[in-house]
Amino acid sequence: MLVISEIPIIMSSPIAKNTKNILERAIVNSHQKLSHNKRINYLSELFIKLLDELAIEKATILDIGCGDMSIAENLMNQRTEVKITCLDTYPLPEDFKNHQRWQKYVSFDGRQIPFEANQFDVVILCDVLHHDIEYAEVILKEAYRVAKYVIIKDHFEYGFVSRQTLRLMDFIGNWGYGVSVPKRYFSKENYQKLLLQQPSITEIKQICPIPLYQHNFMFNLICPGKLQYISILQKIK
Repeated sequence: MLVISEIPIIMSSPIAKNTKNILERAIVNSHQKLSHNKRINYLSELFIKLLDELAIEKATILDIGCGDMSIAENLMNQRTEVKITCLDTYPLPEDFKNHQRWQKYVSFDGRQIPFEANQFDVVILCDVLHHDIEYAEVILKEAYRVAKYVIIKDHFEYGFVSRQTLRLMDFIGNWGYGVSVPKRYFSKENYQKLLLQQPSITEIKQICPIPLYQHNFMFNLICPGKLQYISILQKIK
């Protein structure tokens, strides 16, 4: 039985915070214009390539911490045979329930995934684990309980400077939506320790660096590719 603690705030989402002050709106608008869309497109293309490598026909995918669901929308537009369910911690407002886009959305408590074991082929955790790093093991166990493969996109820190850099980028990308800014991130060593604690999974591929901000000279200088990684895990038991 999983222990349910304080519900984490996972990803940027239009339903995460109904009202925003002037500063929050300004940060959100700047982030959307400078980075968000290009970042989403880059990650979507990368995820599509990885799904193609896994060679799963008519894949069923669970996107945990789906945010505004842009990645899910891109994947389904590019691969019409893919079926995606989106999961996040925010209750769906009444005025969203009749929108076609949000029919694939399910809210949950941030710990226990409300689906049966092996219900999906792939779980995607995109910039999710670092928002709830103390419970990363719980979330990861739930992810591979419901799927054969888990694709993790997250951050590596290398010390004080890179940690503060990532916190700054999280502030720009998430604070305006009411999403918490983490105090720390995975180091390469800590991430490997997390995986070693999971005897039922094995890492079959890791990509690092990822030039996520190559479209923006300033962002790329501040947040170089070595701070970004993707890890593909496969359930073996």
